[in-house]
Amino acid sequence: MYKSKTARVRCDPLESRGNLEPVTKFGERIASDFVVVSKSSNGMNESYVQVVCDEYSRFISAFPRL
Repeated sequence: MYKSKTARVRCDPLESRGNLEPVTKFGERIASDFVVVSKSSNGMNESYVQVVCDEYSRFISAFPRL
């Protein structure tokens, strides 16, 4: 988050992920992960956000977990 600029070109043609075919349209391949936003001191109350990223357009959306 502190890095000012990121290269948009892959160094390897998806070799590290099993030689996947390049995406050609929106929604063809997405990535999703949960991020812990806050955690209480006892570890019982945690807040999560699910982050979804489209690989073609790099569109990112986040959904809070209730």
